[in-house]
Amino acid sequence: MQVAFSAAMLFLVTLFYLSNPKNDINRWFSVSGLFFSTGVIKEALLFDVIPWLSEAFGLPGLEAGFAPVHAVMTWMVYTLSTPTLAVAGIYFACIDKEQPKRVPYYISAVFVPGFVLSFIFPPLHFIEFQLSSKLFWATYTAYNFGFAFLHTFLASRGIRIEMKMKSKGQKNVKLHVVRVLMPPMFYWLVSVFAVHLLNIFGLLDLTRLLDLWQFNVFIVLICIVIIIISVFRDGFMGLKFVTQQSDWDTHMSSINLNAANAIHVLNTHTVNMKSSIYLLGKYNESPRAGSSEKVSERLEILSNSITYLENYFDRIKFHTQSIVLKDESWWRVTEMLGEAETSVRSIYPGVSAAISVPEEDALFCDRVHVTEVFVNIIKNAAEAMRESGAIEITGEYNKAQLRYKYQLQFRDHGGGIDTDKVEDVFKPYSTSKNKEKNLGLGLSYCRSVIIAHGGRIYVTESVQGEGTTIGIDFPARRAKRLV
Repeated sequence: MQVAFSAAMLFLVTLFYLSNPKNDINRWFSVSGLFFSTGVIKEALLFDVIPWLSEAFGLPGLEAGFAPVHAVMTWMVYTLSTPTLAVAGIYFACIDKEQPKRVPYYISAVFVPGFVLSFIFPPLHFIEFQLSSKLFWATYTAYNFGFAFLHTFLASRGIRIEMKMKSKGQKNVKLHVVRVLMPPMFYWLVSVFAVHLLNIFGLLDLTRLLDLWQFNVFIVLICIVIIIISVFRDGFMGLKFVTQQSDWDTHMSSINLNAANAIHVLNTHTVNMKSSIYLLGKYNESPRAGSSEKVSERLEILSNSITYLENYFDRIKFHTQSIVLKDESWWRVTEMLGEAETSVRSIYPGVSAAISVPEEDALFCDRVHVTEVFVNIIKNAAEAMRESGAIEITGEYNKAQLRYKYQLQFRDHGGGIDTDKVEDVFKPYSTSKNKEKNLGLGLSYCRSVIIAHGGRIYVTESVQGEGTTIGIDFPARRAKRLV
């Protein structure tokens, strides 16, 4: 049982880490989970693996030789599990976004108490202290409960921040994570430290409950089941399993999401070029007043689309699903929005954009990718308004936000999005349009680009029959006002 449970814990920890190894929250939760797992692993080794090896290979001294390893592994569980969980809480509470320069000092401070305790209670003699020292149990109870409460405070702060920032209809992801991971932690604290502390001080005779911690196996198994269900439904800590149907007997099954994004972008700009070439032919057949200006305009659109495609394909990697940022610099928001509006108006002449963004506002970004994001959002808004009407675009600094300082809003006056589909609009292959002509990759691509820039994109508001507002937030480090 212990061996199977150890394998399950290690598999889960590895899965969390691999789901997003670049995310600090995932990394530190995985490290903490690894240390918590050490407790189960040492028990599996002590009671299952070592006795089996001793009997199978005739090694009677193996158990005695394992004693120092067992002591060190116990030290790792008691000394490193909750501090690493507290470090995860630092990132969970977005402190790294508010005070990035101080975070290394906070992390160092977290590990100082454990470093000091290692001199008072040396790892190699840990088992001896466990069996007889009242000071040991009093100290380590206070130590681990202290870090557990610190993590709880930081986790609560992270939940409050997410509640302020999340848009209508979005789930509180951090709250779900806390609900799943907190019960095993506090059960472990109570069943190991509180029970042993009361027993060794003679406050209560809890001798029969000293092995109560082993029931945590069932609590963790329940949590694993909840996590697996979450992974298949809404996702958990960035990990989500999805299925995609494809024709197994065609080569299309080998095309990954980035290749599909490329097809989507190519389709958008091909429409621009086709319409421009068609109109140039019309102007050439029947020259009339003002046609030279229109020809120049169409030639400029053709040139921009060709240049854009060259730059775009230089930025993507077909063998991965990553977004590659290049030539990042400060670009005026109004210029990128103006370029995006021109591109969309070449397809939908009846659509215009009312841009209320200060001329001095600028973003440190990959201009090609961010402009394409604007093109996709404006194009979607134009189609929602049936190719006629004005799209309201605003940009401003929001001092109330802790992490995201610069916000853009795109409001259309179309039919709105169904309530049950709001959460799916940024998922790959999600579309309410004709699926033979639309892959449903526009907003999925937009989300990947914005995340690569450290921002977020979401549906701010959507009312049936009145329209939809899409919000894009950029972190403070990527926004400024050019003088």
